[in-house]
Amino acid sequence: MCLLHHPNIIQESMARYFHLDKGTIARTVKKMEDAGYVSKNVDPDNRRAFRLFLTEKGYQVAPEIIAIDREWEKLVTNSISDKEQQDMLFLLRKVAESSILAIKDVEG
Repeated sequence: MCLLHHPNIIQESMARYFHLDKGTIARTVKKMEDAGYVSKNVDPDNRRAFRLFLTEKGYQVAPEIIAIDREWEKLVTNSISDKEQQDMLFLLRKVAESSILAIKDVEG
C-alpha cells in the first residue's frame, strides 16, 4: 500500500522504503504492472529512474487489501490485550529502527 500513500514514488525510493534490493522491487513492480495494478513512467529529471503510480484497477483493489490486512491483524492479535498490542508495536518499531541503523552501518 506504499503507492496508495506515496504516489509518484521513484522505484529506487520504494526499494529503500521496504529495505529491499532494487531487483526485487523491479520484479514485483513488473508483475503488478503486467496485472494492471501499477503504471510506471520515466522520471523527467532522471531518464534512468521510474516513477510509480497505482492504476484505476490498483485503486479499486486497495480497500480490499486494507480490509484483508486489518482482518489478519485482528486474527493474530486476538489473544493479547490492547496494552500488550501497544507494547508490541512500540518494541517492533524499536527493533525496526535498530535494523535500519544496522543496515546503514553495513552499507557504509
